[in-house]
Amino acid sequence: MTKQIHWDGALSQEGFDVIKGEGGVIVCPTKVGYIIMTADKAGLERKFDAKERKRNKPGVVLCGSMEELRELAQLTPEIDAFYQKHWDEDILLGCILPWKPEAYAKLQAYGDGREELMTDVRGTSCFVIKFGVAGEQIAKEMWEKEGRMVYASSANPSGKGNRGKVEGIGERIASKVDLIIEADDYVASIQPDKTIETRYEQGVMVSMVDKDGKLIPEQGADSRSISPCPVVIRKGLDIDKIMMHLSDHAREYIARIAVLYQENFAVWKMQKYLELAMFIEIFMMTMKESAPNAFYSFASSVRETLNRGVENRISRQLLQFAVIFRNQYQLNLLQQKLETRIISRTLKYFFHIYAEQLRSQDSSTVVLESILAANLNERNVQKSLDELLVQYRFNQPLFFKPEARQKPAKTLGEKKRIRLYAQIVEPSSIQSIISPIHLPKNSAASRLLATRLSVQQQKNQSIRTLGQNDNVPYKLIHIQRHITRLGRVEKILKQAMKTDVVIIRCLFYCDVNKAMDYAYFSKIFSTMLQDNKKRKPISDMAAYLGYWEGRKRTSQNQITNYAANVVLMFKSQALLEYPDLFAELERNWCSACQKVERDCDPDIRIQGRVEKLQIAQTLPELQCHQLLVETTQKTLARNIVNYLASYMVYQDLLDDEIYQQLPKWLIKKTSTTNKPKAKKSAMKKL
Repeated sequence: MTKQIHWDGALSQEGFDVIKGEGGVIVCPTKVGYIIMTADKAGLERKFDAKERKRNKPGVVLCGSMEELRELAQLTPEIDAFYQKHWDEDILLGCILPWKPEAYAKLQAYGDGREELMTDVRGTSCFVIKFGVAGEQIAKEMWEKEGRMVYASSANPSGKGNRGKVEGIGERIASKVDLIIEADDYVASIQPDKTIETRYEQGVMVSMVDKDGKLIPEQGADSRSISPCPVVIRKGLDIDKIMMHLSDHAREYIARIAVLYQENFAVWKMQKYLELAMFIEIFMMTMKESAPNAFYSFASSVRETLNRGVENRISRQLLQFAVIFRNQYQLNLLQQKLETRIISRTLKYFFHIYAEQLRSQDSSTVVLESILAANLNERNVQKSLDELLVQYRFNQPLFFKPEARQKPAKTLGEKKRIRLYAQIVEPSSIQSIISPIHLPKNSAASRLLATRLSVQQQKNQSIRTLGQNDNVPYKLIHIQRHITRLGRVEKILKQAMKTDVVIIRCLFYCDVNKAMDYAYFSKIFSTMLQDNKKRKPISDMAAYLGYWEGRKRTSQNQITNYAANVVLMFKSQALLEYPDLFAELERNWCSACQKVERDCDPDIRIQGRVEKLQIAQTLPELQCHQLLVETTQKTLARNIVNYLASYMVYQDLLDDEIYQQLPKWLIKKTSTTNKPKAKKSAMKKL
């Protein structure tokens, strides 16, 4: 029976001794499971026998240092920097690379023919870094003390995973190796948010060579049209961190839209379509950020410089497109289910183009029904793919980019609008919007009217977004502003949770006998808070965070009734006096509705409603209507802050009128930052 030991975090001397011996083979833990490690031809033969694996798979070289990698593999300065970034950030990465001639000669010098088992037919291998501390220690020791390389393969029967469990390696492999180093706890710690079923069991593999095994040319900082380009040939751990072809804005967009879709798709009972929707979003970002000719998979200017191999004809965008269309039936279902949903403008644009292409017999016949089986050597197929793919490029501006800093003279009102909306608002006369109405000064009705007029003025003003064409009605996404605001919101929530809090989520809305504009609804919400700010439980509120929703809409998607979707945090003592916080909030809300109805409009009838909502759908700890969080539950508090802040702040990534015209967030700070003024003591005259 093969000896098994537990890894204690330090270099396994026993494992190192086995590896450096002739034909030595061990099983070692990594970030994604267990691998078979060896260092010579005899060990490689034993590895192939244990796995019963084909001998034509490219070899994997484990590099325990950047110095070893640079001595063995051919690198461009760009690829070297790419590796260094992942080394510094401790990210598992493997790239297909050619050997340096002198390193390959050293491989041949062993005289046992190991180079045949360590390279593919092109003479390339996969060079891996940051694969896991236990193996890195052995690989580093072997290179620095013995001057030898370490080779590896996954420790599981071919085609099967070991699930990060040492027993998952199987009886055959366990019986064929000299030593097993067990560290199930270490493997599990790398992906703590994943289950055995959902965890990655392999690292990302990127090809940095062309079809002949030659290094790809440097891509350049600003160019996305150089071909061939890096190709991700295997997804794995930290794939989201290795989306290097996207800009910082695009990566931030993808990360945040994923949070929105996770939550919303769960509410819509559409979780099985989430992955497909994200594939489409990534595809649209890739298309948008490509150089003008990069999405032409067979652009003549590029095609003429390439060999005629199929590998050179497949662009990254075309591969992504093929992934999306591998199940066209599911794609059609997703399109139908999203017709009435609020989604991003890029996802909406994708389905718009898709619907148009479906109406074209040529496109649907040539590509949509047979894209994976298309003969890429046929010029008519090449032309059809070119024409089809280019249509999905989202040509309108998406992200806000500030112009050169200039400070032209503007009124205070104009400055505020630019700061709030990232737009230039054309002035408009209020007389063109309303007729004179005479109301008692400072009355409730006059104050409400002033609020309504202010909102209506903004709604009726002609809006021109910076950097957009005049016919584009929506705002640009201001990523940097979102990041700044996100930090502030997180700070507010963290401050609120420095004491024990009870968290609930409510949807505040009204049943009315006619259309209610935003001014009315906002007035009701502020009235509820102001009238009860010194009364419990409102006075025990530590913070709240929410956003506006359009509850009812016309056929033209104009909002006729609003709702406030709000997460509220109360100090825990509020439960002692008010065990049912929902009932108290409903009473306060209905009272505010009646007050606004009585004071502001005799013709309107307002019936307040409060709906209990689950705090969140995707986080197991938040799948409830009420949650008590104590100060000792720091991990839970951190997860709540990160999730809720991201979900609320980035709501306007979705393409909806409400996020274009109105303030999007409802935020209550925990306390004022102003220090109380010291009382002046009267000086007695002597």
